[in-house]
Amino acid sequence: RSHSGSVEDAQWSPNEPPVFASCSADASLRVWDVRAPPPRACQLAAPDAHGGGGDVNELSWSPREPFLLSGGDDGAVRLWDLRRLQTGSSVATFKQHGGPIVSLEWHPTESGVLAAAGADDVVTQWDLG
Repeated sequence: RSHSGSVEDAQWSPNEPPVFASCSADASLRVWDVRAPPPRACQLAAPDAHGGGGDVNELSWSPREPFLLSGGDDGAVRLWDLRRLQTGSSVATFKQHGGPIVSLEWHPTESGVLAAAGADDVVTQWDLG
């Protein structure tokens, strides 16, 4: 019960089965561990993940690295290093869309390649290599 707005997406970690992430209209991104007692299940949080209090709509876990992507109403895709999530600062921001991000996905076999889709009718591909 940590979010204060509608939860827009929830995704299980591909590398740690008891861990999942959620994002919300309350502007936050949270990482949960179901092994912890409910009051402490939220292990990591970025309370204003996209700045300015905007909705965070989408999440995608990297299949190999400790990275998480988020997409928001601001049209930005943010790359989060889970080892630094508590700082509240993403390690990279990609702003190519003119509308909210509505879908995000890491490439299943190419580390560092991702795709983002926006409400602006555009799909972008990014290669971080």
